[in-house]
Amino acid sequence: MGAWGTGIFEDDTALDTVQEAIDSTAADFLQQVILTEDDEEYLEYDRAHQIIIAGVILDALLNSTVYEHNDEAFEQWLEQQNRDSVNEFKPVVLAGLKIVLSGQSELNELWQENNMEYPNWRANVEGMIARLQD
Repeated sequence: MGAWGTGIFEDDTALDTVQEAIDSTAADFLQQVILTEDDEEYLEYDRAHQIIIAGVILDALLNSTVYEHNDEAFEQWLEQQNRDSVNEFKPVVLAGLKIVLSGQSELNELWQENNMEYPNWRANVEGMIARLQD
């Protein structure tokens, strides 16, 4: 696992996924991340990161949540996105985030192996879910 911390942006795959988002619009990225039937059975590591970054995008655009990271390009990209075009994706991203935290997620399984850091990682995702449910 290419992670060096429990923060959303402290993982190589998450950073790669951010770059994927920057290469399109927020609405287009979120459209690509929509859950499939396969996702409901089991979320692979990379798919889980796509869903988490989709949650970050929604949380930042809809709730003005600021995440700790050093990617100025991502911040500039967020400022250019149409907030109204992403609200429709909230229910499906919330459902995906809940799967990320379930036993149906490779990422969750990997984090559970680290007893000390798992609660912090999980709390980050749970916080995002709570903000998006409001």
